[in-house]
Amino acid sequence: MKHRHGRISAVVCTVLIWGLTAIPAQAIWMDMTPEQARKAEKVGGFNASNANPGRFMERWTVNLGEKEGAALLMTEFLSVAFAAQEAARNMAAMQPWEVQDAIARARGKLVFSVTTFNPKPGYADNLRGWVEAGKRKIQNSHWQNGSDTAYSGGGYTADSTFWFPSDGIGPEDSVVLVVQDSKTGREWRFPFDLSKMR
Repeated sequence: MKHRHGRISAVVCTVLIWGLTAIPAQAIWMDMTPEQARKAEKVGGFNASNANPGRFMERWTVNLGEKEGAALLMTEFLSVAFAAQEAARNMAAMQPWEVQDAIARARGKLVFSVTTFNPKPGYADNLRGWVEAGKRKIQNSHWQNGSDTAYSGGGYTADSTFWFPSDGIGPEDSVVLVVQDSKTGREWRFPFDLSKMR
C-alpha cells in the first residue's frame, strides 16, 4: 500500500548536498549521540554558502549514469546537516527540537531518494523497491512515487522515495537498493557501501 509522506526529491537532495565539504568517513552513525549531532550541525552550517559540489555527495549517492538513474541515502547525519544548512542560509540557529526532528526522520530507517529514467512514459506508478543485504531481501515499509515527466534530454524521469527498516543492518554493511518497474520487469540496482558515509 502506498502511503503519502513528504517526498525528498533526489534532484533537490543532490543540489543541497553540493554545499557540504568532504569529511572523514567511518561508517554511518545510527542512533546519533548529541556530540555526533553537533558535528553534523556544524558541517551543515559551516558549508551553507559553499557552492562547490566537491567529493562529499559521492559518499551518499550512487549514480548509474546519464539517462539511467541516481539514488541518495538519507542518513541521520545527512538529515541534520541539511537542516543546519537551511537554517544557516536563513541566518538562524537550529533549535534543539529541530535537531531531534531531523534525526527522527532517518532514525531506525534507510531512506532512499531516487531518480530513474525511462524512454517511455507512464512507468512511475509501477515502481517498487526492496533492499538486498547479504542474503536478506528487505521490503520497504512505505514508498511514494512521483509522476514521470518528460526529460529535456529525451525520455522520461520520475522521483521516488523508499523507506526501509534498518533492523539487522550494520553501519559498515553493503546493501543494494533495487527499484523495479513491476510491469516490464526492468530493474535499477544501486549498491551502497555504508562504511564510506556518515
